[in-house]
Amino acid sequence: MGALAVVGEPLWAGSAGAEPATEAARAVAAVPLEGLFGDCVQHQKPGSQPEYTREARSAQVRGRVLAKLRFDAADQPPSVELFHRPSVTMLREPVLDWLQGLRRPCHAGDSRSMRVTFAFGFVGERAGFSTFKFENLLALARDRRPIDTTGTRCPLTVRWRYLQPYLPNSVTVDGPPDPAQAPIVARLAAMELALTRQAADAAWGDAATFEIPCSNPDSKPKE
Repeated sequence: MGALAVVGEPLWAGSAGAEPATEAARAVAAVPLEGLFGDCVQHQKPGSQPEYTREARSAQVRGRVLAKLRFDAADQPPSVELFHRPSVTMLREPVLDWLQGLRRPCHAGDSRSMRVTFAFGFVGERAGFSTFKFENLLALARDRRPIDTTGTRCPLTVRWRYLQPYLPNSVTVDGPPDPAQAPIVARLAAMELALTRQAADAAWGDAATFEIPCSNPDSKPKE
């Protein structure tokens, strides 16, 4: 089973899973802000979203832009850092412009940081990871050493978002915290995939869930 594919799911996700009214695809910022940010973040233009410009659509620009936000005041926009593949540079300004309209009116005191991924593409297509097993991922990695789960509560169910080489990959392991998982989480966070430029453009910023089976590479088979 291949690790990367275009599958028949809408890339755009509206508040009720509906498609945009126009043929031009939109960014996932259309989901409710409380779903995006998890608290009282509001936009000065309710219901708006980053513009998927005619220029970007005509150039067939597809991909994801990840924004790291920090709110320091209730009446000010967040400070913003944007991360993305070079192929989607054209999408930076629309995302940045839209983010300047965000406010966090319940803000009190300490800074609040969060991040969100905006995905741009055309209705009816989704570029990124298809359903796959961990061994498919490992086969694409630059470092293909097997994972040692000795001492962990394996098998491990992992939610993984590919962000290298610009950021550590996001890694979440189901279940209670387990210090024995730390080397595995660090390995997955640093993992880079050996992909063509086109495949890397499709995969960057996307997430996948997979299971890491119990494995001890140093164990010797019984004779």
